[in-house]
Amino acid sequence: MRKKIGRKIYDTDKSDYIGRNSEGLYGDPTGFEEFMYKKGQADFFLLVSGGPESQYPTEDILPLSVEDAEEWIGRVLGAEAVAEFVTDKDRNPAPAKKAARKTTTSKKTSSKKAKESKSQKK
Repeated sequence: MRKKIGRKIYDTDKSDYIGRNSEGLYGDPTGFEEFMYKKGQADFFLLVSGGPESQYPTEDILPLSVEDAEEWIGRVLGAEAVAEFVTDKDRNPAPAKKAARKTTTSKKTSSKKAKESKSQKK
């Protein structure tokens, strides 16, 4: 499944699968499934679906914070698995770099300066 949320695109085919949680039996209207994926550094999400009376009546993608991902992995896969899937870089990501803004002068301004300097030299 692929879904755009805000400015991010979540795609199960291009993300790393972590694990699955299933509640209830097949056909249970209150049953559901959660599949966890990791898209990149500190970027976890769940693919969820379930019966019509469950907390996930339609298939959807839900982004998770690193803390929520750690809790889910610990609860579903065990405490040892948290260290396997959540790294220190996930917990303390480097601050995003801001792109440097280029300062440009318009051609009119530069041509005016050139004309002024020529007239001053005369």
